[in-house]
Amino acid sequence: YTDGPTVTVLDNTGSLAKTGYTFGGWNTQADGNGTNYTVGNQFTINANTTLFAKWNIIKYTVTYDGNTNDGGTAPVDGSSPYDYNTTVTVLGEGTLTKTGYSFAGWNTEAGGGGDPYAESATFNALANVTLYAQWTINPHTITYNGNGSTAGSVPVDSASPYDYGSIVTVKDNTGNLEI
Repeated sequence: YTDGPTVTVLDNTGSLAKTGYTFGGWNTQADGNGTNYTVGNQFTINANTTLFAKWNIIKYTVTYDGNTNDGGTAPVDGSSPYDYNTTVTVLGEGTLTKTGYSFAGWNTEAGGGGDPYAESATFNALANVTLYAQWTINPHTITYNGNGSTAGSVPVDSASPYDYGSIVTVKDNTGNLEI
């Protein structure tokens, strides 16, 4: 160009990329402290001009899902959204509860087939992530006590422990099933 003509700022042709960032236009300084230009802007050229690509960091959200909880609420990550590749520290269960179950950590899939995470584990923010609460059913043991008996032995329930909510058939004092 010669001095004086108006030039139109061009678009990123699609081949210019930076991992974890989106193209955000152009600037007259590499540090972004110069004059900003967006695609289609026009300016009068009167000197050699270099336009530097501007990059906007991608932000990713981390959310927590109670995954069939029946009480409490999932924690909310006050630091979310996270800049690309920032270290995320996994939160605890918050106030989540599920009757008959114990909280067993988080997973990137509701059914537990994804990446598991315990409280205070870390990962890098490379995509939006939902962490699903994982639940372990609580077992309960059935034992019999002779309560002062002077002969014989109490039955032993070989099927014990039972998962929460299981139907249990009580044995009689000979160890046979009560009819």
